[in-house]
Amino acid sequence: MNTRRLCKGLSVFGVLCAAFASTHCASEPAIKCAVTSGAGGAARYKITSVMKTGSCGFDFPFTVNGKDVGENLAIENYPPVNTDPNRDQEVATVGVRSVYVGNRLFATGNIEDYTPTSIALGKFTAVYPDGNDLCHVDTFSLATADIPATSMDSDGKPIDPPLPPTHIEYQWSNWRTIVKPSSIGGQSFAHLKYTQDGCTAEYDVSILTPEVDCSSDDDCDPKGDPASGNFGSGITPEANATCNTDVGLCFSSKDAP
Repeated sequence: MNTRRLCKGLSVFGVLCAAFASTHCASEPAIKCAVTSGAGGAARYKITSVMKTGSCGFDFPFTVNGKDVGENLAIENYPPVNTDPNRDQEVATVGVRSVYVGNRLFATGNIEDYTPTSIALGKFTAVYPDGNDLCHVDTFSLATADIPATSMDSDGKPIDPPLPPTHIEYQWSNWRTIVKPSSIGGQSFAHLKYTQDGCTAEYDVSILTPEVDCSSDDDCDPKGDPASGNFGSGITPEANATCNTDVGLCFSSKDAP
């Protein structure tokens, strides 16, 4: 069963941050390394290992029809504070958490107890993109969550049958975000080592923001059809996004920057 979402659109971060352009600019301001914040991320998972290792007699939350497809992530950009006199020389921090994990923790009523460890945090390696318009985060803190059995969703509605207790870990690495005038922080690529209850798998991940729900490729069209009331998805055209109807999300068609 696909348990990708317990509720739709729940923000699992309490703070929304924006990235600011450099103040030491010439004809145009240089664009600082940042991810798109506050719009959610649609993450497509492509398994890299031949098989899952460990005790794996169950499906991961993002498994649909026997295949690990992907999920929606909460992604935040934390720039240096404006009052920091060295803010133009300091890198931003990226925060990532699975919305599935956040929703399950929220449903327990004890999200404050779990929030710090369930968010993966990593710093960009530089203030500005490299010569290939890429911003890198080499390592993240390990995101972990010990989630009790869940009998209610985040709206207080019963879940039948209840979801069992579980331990989940996300270890992100090799994160690369495209940052250039035509695509500022909306496309990221990373490696993920995912562990749940002793079962581990590794994935190459492409992440697209904003997160856009879909039922067909038309919903992912950046331009849309204003005559029919579709004013475009807001997704960068460079992603060549298509609709994955198994999870109802627009995914990037790119495997790497």
